Amino acid sequence: SLVFDDRDLVSAAAYSPAGDVLYLVTQGAETLEAYDAVNGALLGGIPGVGRAPDGVAVGADGRVFVFASNSREIIAYDAVSRGTLAEVWRVALTD
Repeated sequence: SLVFDDRDLVSAAAYSPAGDVLYLVTQGAETLEAYDAVNGALLGGIPGVGRAPDGVAVGADGRVFVFASNSREIIAYDAVSRGTLAEVWRVALTD
């Protein structure tokens, strides 16, 4: 099982297309993290993924999308390797 002591709220989760990686976003810590879906090991993560990230989705190509409601933006990441993420683009949402 995964332990998130002192990490704040896990606000959203999504699996990779193969189902072997679980991506989680945490609101207070403002992180995107990748975990091995079988053994729960932390594979990698990125801090500063926008203010109050509360949505995550994974495309069929493995690209990971994070929605950060307080900073009003969507950020896309490529899964460079299993658990390693690189920011591709960031779009601010406007009225």
